[in-house]
Amino acid sequence: MLPYFGGKGKTELGRWLFNSFNLNGIKTYVEPFSGMFGIYLGKFSDFSQVPNIVYNDIDKQNCNVFNCAQYPIIFIDEIHKSFQKSGLFYTKRGTNYHEKYEHYKSIYLDYHDGKKVLPDIDLSVKNYEAAVIYSFLRLTSIKQFHFLNIDFKEYTKEESWYKRYKFFQPLINKLANPEFTSKIARISSITADDFEIVMNKHNTPDSFIYLDPPYYEREALYDPTKKGVFTVEDHKRLANAVSKSKARVAISYYYFDEIYNLYPKSQYKYKRLTVRNNAGEKDAVEILIMNY
Repeated sequence: MLPYFGGKGKTELGRWLFNSFNLNGIKTYVEPFSGMFGIYLGKFSDFSQVPNIVYNDIDKQNCNVFNCAQYPIIFIDEIHKSFQKSGLFYTKRGTNYHEKYEHYKSIYLDYHDGKKVLPDIDLSVKNYEAAVIYSFLRLTSIKQFHFLNIDFKEYTKEESWYKRYKFFQPLINKLANPEFTSKIARISSITADDFEIVMNKHNTPDSFIYLDPPYYEREALYDPTKKGVFTVEDHKRLANAVSKSKARVAISYYYFDEIYNLYPKSQYKYKRLTVRNNAGEKDAVEILIMNY
């Protein structure tokens, strides 16, 4: 859906993960740490035989984006409105490229520096205004648009960036793609609960639970606000919940010293894939732990 740290949807890794899932006889697919739901939304994946798709993420802004995406025409229209007069991204006709750059950058920095905060989310209501702003912040966090990494001169190497909606175009393209929106429409539940609540709710043999928690000793990378969203004790709590689950469960991790204590080899199956970066250099070994 949007750029997201740890996302797996467009990579060799995503295909490898999906091909490792045993979905035979499964009636409910669940991700307690859904993020941008990369595996489910990946072009390589096919969940058409699974009747119930459950999205859950502790970050309500993520949940709200998926709530709004279930009505893609309205979402796209709200993006367009944000560039019209009185809209957040509106600039007067004739505004030059440098002024547009400074306008968009100031919006980004207002939220990045905490001068402004995103609206609180009530998941019973679709908040399109918040979804548009949050999407902007996520889309401009990627390298080619990042206001903190690239200056004005680098932006103007490709002036087409300043055409209306340019940084929203990847999202608009997805929201206008029937193959993508049909998958979004099939999501039967969108919640922002603790992972243990979700796992207990779907603790049945015909459920498949894929867990992609913040990786051990890398939790801060997922938690820029430093509020302690996930702790070592949470990793232990997760392992305990997995050990008691009647569902088919798969967990993604990188190696860490306690991994075999939390998930003993005698009880779980392990698979590994070497993940390489864009330069083709060895990056890390992805570990998939399964109880089936």
